[in-house]
Amino acid sequence: MISRIIKIGFLLLSILLVSFLVGAQTTVSNLIWLLSVDMPVTFTVLISSIYHDFVLMTLTSAPPPLPPLPFLPVIIAIGFVVSFGVTWIVLRWIKIQKKYAYGIAAATTLVFIVYLMPLLFFGV
Repeated sequence: MISRIIKIGFLLLSILLVSFLVGAQTTVSNLIWLLSVDMPVTFTVLISSIYHDFVLMTLTSAPPPLPPLPFLPVIIAIGFVVSFGVTWIVLRWIKIQKKYAYGIAAATTLVFIVYLMPLLFFGV
Protein backbone atom coordinates (compact mmCIF):
# COMPACT_ATOMS: atom_id res chain seq x y z
CA MET A 1 0.00 0.00 0.00
CA ILE A 2 2.75 2.44 0.97
CA SER A 3 4.82 1.58 -2.12
CA ARG A 4 1.82 2.30 -4.35
CA ILE A 5 1.36 5.72 -2.71
CA ILE A 6 5.06 6.44 -3.20
CA LYS A 7 4.82 5.45 -6.88
CA ILE A 8 1.84 7.76 -7.38
CA GLY A 9 3.77 10.56 -5.66
CA PHE A 10 6.71 10.04 -8.00
CA LEU A 11 4.33 10.03 -10.98
CA LEU A 12 2.85 13.37 -9.89
CA LEU A 13 6.33 14.78 -9.27
CA SER A 14 7.49 13.64 -12.72
CA ILE A 15 4.39 15.20 -14.32
CA LEU A 16 5.20 18.51 -12.60
CA LEU A 17 8.86 18.32 -13.64
CA VAL A 18 8.04 17.45 -17.25
CA SER A 19 5.47 20.28 -17.34
CA PHE A 20 8.16 22.72 -16.25
CA LEU A 21 10.67 21.36 -18.77
CA VAL A 22 8.21 21.44 -21.68
CA GLY A 23 7.20 25.00 -20.80
CA ALA A 24 10.83 26.07 -20.45
CA GLN A 25 11.77 24.43 -23.75
CA THR A 26 8.93 26.21 -25.53
CA THR A 27 9.85 29.55 -23.96
CA VAL A 28 13.54 29.25 -24.73
CA SER A 29 12.90 28.26 -28.35
CA ASN A 30 10.61 31.29 -28.76
CA LEU A 31 13.23 33.57 -27.19
CA ILE A 32 15.93 32.14 -29.47
CA TRP A 33 13.72 33.01 -32.42
CA LEU A 34 13.34 36.56 -31.05
CA LEU A 35 17.13 36.81 -30.80
CA SER A 36 17.44 35.68 -34.42
CA VAL A 37 15.35 38.65 -35.55
CA ASP A 38 17.50 41.06 -33.48
CA MET A 39 15.09 41.56 -30.58
CA PRO A 40 16.90 42.26 -27.31
CA VAL A 41 16.37 39.42 -24.82
CA THR A 42 17.98 39.88 -21.42
CA PHE A 43 18.49 37.34 -18.66
CA THR A 44 15.67 38.98 -16.69
CA VAL A 45 13.30 38.54 -19.63
CA LEU A 46 14.37 34.89 -19.92
CA ILE A 47 13.73 34.12 -16.24
CA SER A 48 10.45 36.04 -16.06
CA SER A 49 9.21 34.39 -19.27
CA ILE A 50 10.01 30.90 -18.00
CA TYR A 51 8.30 31.68 -14.67
CA HIS A 52 5.28 33.21 -16.41
CA ASP A 53 4.87 30.25 -18.76
CA PHE A 54 5.30 27.78 -15.89
CA VAL A 55 2.55 29.45 -13.89
CA LEU A 56 0.17 29.81 -16.85
CA MET A 57 0.81 26.43 -18.49
CA THR A 58 1.24 24.27 -15.40
CA LEU A 59 -0.64 25.82 -12.50
CA THR A 60 -3.51 27.76 -14.11
CA SER A 61 -6.69 25.98 -15.09
CA ALA A 62 -7.87 25.71 -18.69
CA PRO A 63 -10.34 28.21 -20.24
CA PRO A 64 -14.08 27.76 -19.57
CA PRO A 65 -15.17 25.29 -22.28
CA LEU A 66 -12.69 22.75 -20.87
CA PRO A 67 -12.75 21.24 -17.36
CA PRO A 68 -11.10 23.45 -14.71
CA LEU A 69 -7.81 21.52 -14.70
CA PRO A 70 -4.32 22.65 -15.68
CA PHE A 71 -4.11 21.82 -19.38
CA LEU A 72 -0.46 20.84 -19.87
CA PRO A 73 -0.15 18.53 -16.82
CA VAL A 74 -3.36 16.77 -17.87
CA ILE A 75 -1.95 16.17 -21.36
CA ILE A 76 1.30 14.87 -19.87
CA ALA A 77 -0.57 12.67 -17.39
CA ILE A 78 -2.64 11.13 -20.19
CA GLY A 79 0.52 10.51 -22.19
CA PHE A 80 2.26 8.92 -19.21
CA VAL A 81 -0.72 6.70 -18.38
CA VAL A 82 -0.92 5.44 -21.96
CA SER A 83 2.82 4.89 -22.39
CA PHE A 84 3.34 3.34 -18.95
CA GLY A 85 0.30 1.10 -19.47
CA VAL A 86 1.63 -0.12 -22.81
CA THR A 87 5.05 -0.64 -21.23
CA TRP A 88 3.52 -2.64 -18.39
CA ILE A 89 1.77 -4.91 -20.92
CA VAL A 90 4.87 -5.26 -23.11
CA LEU A 91 7.03 -6.17 -20.10
CA ARG A 92 4.91 -9.32 -19.70
CA TRP A 93 6.40 -10.71 -22.94
CA ILE A 94 9.78 -8.99 -23.26
CA LYS A 95 12.37 -9.37 -20.53
CA ILE A 96 14.14 -6.05 -20.06
CA GLN A 97 14.96 -4.12 -16.92
CA LYS A 98 12.01 -2.04 -15.81
CA LYS A 99 14.03 1.14 -15.33
CA TYR A 100 15.09 1.11 -18.99
CA ALA A 101 11.64 0.22 -20.31
CA TYR A 102 9.85 2.92 -18.33
CA GLY A 103 12.58 5.45 -19.12
CA ILE A 104 12.14 4.80 -22.83
CA ALA A 105 8.36 5.08 -22.41
CA ALA A 106 8.67 8.44 -20.64
CA ALA A 107 11.11 9.76 -23.25
CA THR A 108 8.80 8.66 -26.06
CA THR A 109 5.88 10.40 -24.37
CA LEU A 110 7.89 13.59 -24.00
CA VAL A 111 8.94 13.54 -27.67
CA PHE A 112 5.34 13.09 -28.81
CA ILE A 113 4.09 15.84 -26.49
CA VAL A 114 6.72 18.35 -27.63
CA TYR A 115 6.19 17.43 -31.28
CA LEU A 116 2.37 17.48 -31.18
CA MET A 117 1.90 20.40 -28.75
CA PRO A 118 1.92 23.09 -31.49
CA LEU A 119 -0.70 21.08 -33.37
CA LEU A 120 -2.88 20.85 -30.27
CA PHE A 121 -2.49 24.45 -29.09
CA PHE A 122 -2.19 26.35 -32.35
CA GLY A 123 -3.49 24.01 -35.06
CA VAL A 124 -0.17 24.25 -36.92
